[in-house]
Amino acid sequence: MGENKRPYLNMIDHLIRAATCRVACGTESGTGWLIGTDRVVTARHCVLAAVENAQPVELFFPDSGDGAVIGRIVAQSEDWDACLLSLESTVAAAALPFSTELPREGETWQTFGYPQSKPTLGHRLSGTVAQVLETPKLKIDLDLSAETNVALQAYNGMSGAAVVCNGGVVGMIRLKVDGALGALSLHQLENFLAENGVALPSGGCPSCR
Repeated sequence: MGENKRPYLNMIDHLIRAATCRVACGTESGTGWLIGTDRVVTARHCVLAAVENAQPVELFFPDSGDGAVIGRIVAQSEDWDACLLSLESTVAAAALPFSTELPREGETWQTFGYPQSKPTLGHRLSGTVAQVLETPKLKIDLDLSAETNVALQAYNGMSGAAVVCNGGVVGMIRLKVDGALGALSLHQLENFLAENGVALPSGGCPSCR
């Protein structure tokens, strides 16, 4: 069983990495991911210079070489620190499947992002969902613990990265909280996404097959 599971996890890792981009805007950097063929989700504070001063947003995908794809703000939510970007040109990567259902406590999660300590290579993180908050606090409702062998000392630049459980994105990393990571679930962003043209999945979270 272990021999069959590892290739699947490697495939998911590859899909997450391909669909994930480094976000550069003004003096800030963060992470974003494809939720549609021409739509990227990231944290609003990563593109605050674009929101407030119309600074350009540059997106760097791993399979696009050193060239930047320009992102345009479609919608942004200060309440949830979320931003939806459109792409000026298409990329080869496929959008990640996602779910607006909440994950369960104890479930395994994984992500890929671009911390400031590894802006070119990126970094893979994984761990378990420690808590699911009924009421969001500090604009987060997912408390994530990271495995010690992949944990970082500083998570600057990981904001906006997708939180993947059971083969689908269920949230977005927002900040570091007391050594753990805080994330906002897509359950909280359901109305924001729907109101801005993102087709929501009709079923639950994709299963690991």
